[in-house]
Amino acid sequence: MINKLLYTTALLFSFGLANAQSTLFTETFDGASPAFTLNTSDQSSSAGTGGSNFWVVNNNYAGGNGTLICLGFPFSFTIPATAPQPAGITNNPNSKYLHITSSAAASSSIFNACFTASDGLCNFDENNFAKMTNDISTIGFDSVEISFYWLCAGGAQSYGEVYASTNSGSTWQLISAPNAQYSGISSWTQQKISTALFAQKSSLRFGFRFVNAQTTTTSDPAFSVDDISIKGFTSTPASTVSAPTFTGTSFCPGDAMTINFTSSGAFNAGNVFTAQLSNAAGSFASPTAIGSLTAQAAGPISAVIPFGTAAGTGYRIRIVSSNPGVTGADNGINISVASGPTAGVAGVGLDTVCAGNSTTVTLTGVVGTAIWEESTNGTSYTGSTYTGNSFNTGLLTQSTYLRAIVQNSCGRDTSNVLFIYVNPTPNASFTPAQSGSSLDVTFTNGSTGVFASTSWNFGDGNSSSATSPTHTYATTGLYGVTLTVTSAEGCSSTYTDSVNVNAVAVNHFENNVFQFSVYPNPTKGQFNIDITIDQAQDMQINLIDVNGRRVASLFNGFINSGAQTIRTENKFAAALYFVEIIAAEGRTIRKLIIR
Repeated sequence: MINKLLYTTALLFSFGLANAQSTLFTETFDGASPAFTLNTSDQSSSAGTGGSNFWVVNNNYAGGNGTLICLGFPFSFTIPATAPQPAGITNNPNSKYLHITSSAAASSSIFNACFTASDGLCNFDENNFAKMTNDISTIGFDSVEISFYWLCAGGAQSYGEVYASTNSGSTWQLISAPNAQYSGISSWTQQKISTALFAQKSSLRFGFRFVNAQTTTTSDPAFSVDDISIKGFTSTPASTVSAPTFTGTSFCPGDAMTINFTSSGAFNAGNVFTAQLSNAAGSFASPTAIGSLTAQAAGPISAVIPFGTAAGTGYRIRIVSSNPGVTGADNGINISVASGPTAGVAGVGLDTVCAGNSTTVTLTGVVGTAIWEESTNGTSYTGSTYTGNSFNTGLLTQSTYLRAIVQNSCGRDTSNVLFIYVNPTPNASFTPAQSGSSLDVTFTNGSTGVFASTSWNFGDGNSSSATSPTHTYATTGLYGVTLTVTSAEGCSSTYTDSVNVNAVAVNHFENNVFQFSVYPNPTKGQFNIDITIDQAQDMQINLIDVNGRRVASLFNGFINSGAQTIRTENKFAAALYFVEIIAAEGRTIRKLIIR
């Protein structure tokens, strides 16, 4: 079983070129926290627990006897001792080292360099990968060399490999020279590798992989590594720039900052030091220049976080030079950039409203909290109670200017001004008059305001567009008449009234044979009918629609003299109605509006 290794990373590295050779990294594995991450999934490798073999760091060299269970049957095995280390290895002959150990051997308390080969029956092909936890920089070095001690008997299908990455372990390249495979050596030997791939890299790290493919011929010890050293070489002192320093860790777009750094070595005339901002994930793949200094030595750089910088919490800043080209380390901790306020655009196309109507104006592209303001002259604005992205004007009686102030921790921004022009709305009204004893009714248009068209509905299925038409009804009766007047801008008003057409004269709205009232009026629920009569009598009370049709009988019976109240629950659709009372004395109606 693969052990869960609770190791943290400690890199021992130094920069500077007092000599032509500099040690950039060392790992002897003798400390408590090796600078390697073991048993990762890189290069199609088995990660975590459950494999046949795994990487481990210890100082176990003794072999021993153990038992492996395969297909339910026990098989005994013997693990040879691992060769002691020569004088060149730190803390020899039995120092801690990085090596492969078999899960089967570990279950038998054997932890030296050994492995269980893939046989395609009980154990299968797998790879095991261990890598440097952190990057090192080789910027300024003409050549770089990695050296390490290793051993691995193995075989043609069981061997070690060395990999390098120049992008923080995102991808790996097999180092095939001078050896593509490390096997056939049972005693410790030193290997040194130097290629152009290693030099002048800002992010370099190495990894070791043990390949265990199916075979019938292989042997211990397994792949083992110790005393790793990475050195840089240069023929001339390198020019360097330090990581930048500045005040603060939280910024807004447009914020100014002073960035300090140091430099060493020679920089040529015309050299430009540039402060670069990473993206929100800390990557400098496409950095943003935020300030520069033309100089041959370090000095403060005046920088500005650009407007439009996306909000994020993982930004970094570094300094680069142009002549020679040098890239410094970043500032070392994440900085955050907040979103600047953006008022966006308000109510495009919603700029004309008829008087007495309302409209809703909506902001698009908002970052922050919007506070709305309105004005009747476009100069003096007053705040409103609306604090969202939408604003409802309410019923408008005059033209209005609207704008929004959007605020957040980075300041405030003002939206475009929207002018809402209020067109006048005419008020519809008319007066009916019946001509003698005929069924002709003349409707006098009493509408106020300017209107361009009229539309009449006489309540009997007929209509007219005349301004003040005369209409002949086919029969007597109660009719609901509607007039709509519309202005040239499309603003309209509707007025509905009733006429009682009979053989004598028109009765407009209410006859007064009886004293009675209907309330509340208009109503949404129950309504009451109050009646006052001098003498008791039979009486009918009906509800009639605007077309003269009886909708319901509200009462039919004997009424005592004096004041009476009839209560009625609303079960009728919203509309204009008439309450009709019929008795021996005559007929009387009252208008009722149900909402």
